[in-house]
Amino acid sequence: MAVEFEGISVRQYADKTKKGPKRPSFPRKDIKIVLCPRNGLNVSKHCQAQLHDSIAKATGIGKELETEDILRANPQQNTLVISTPSLARAAVYGKIQELSIGGSSYKVVAYAAPT
Repeated sequence: MAVEFEGISVRQYADKTKKGPKRPSFPRKDIKIVLCPRNGLNVSKHCQAQLHDSIAKATGIGKELETEDILRANPQQNTLVISTPSLARAAVYGKIQELSIGGSSYKVVAYAAPT
């Protein structure tokens, strides 16, 4: 007999609570650019500041990335998502092919997420 807690099994409850609180949604009208790392980059092993700095170096976009755009790492899918209201900056983010973090260079594939 399976032990239940609040109408769900203990395993389901553990899985549910392990994920932590849900993040707020990105702004609806923003353009979302997804970066999929290749050749060994594990986004969960780098802090947000390192990821932010590597994108700023790759694009030359610094101030706007800090103030207007949102960078979010998804460790489960090993991806980075950048949400921006600017079509011009989205085009620049979409051209990223490589990120340099901690003295290593990593290839990335960038694409615009469907809305």
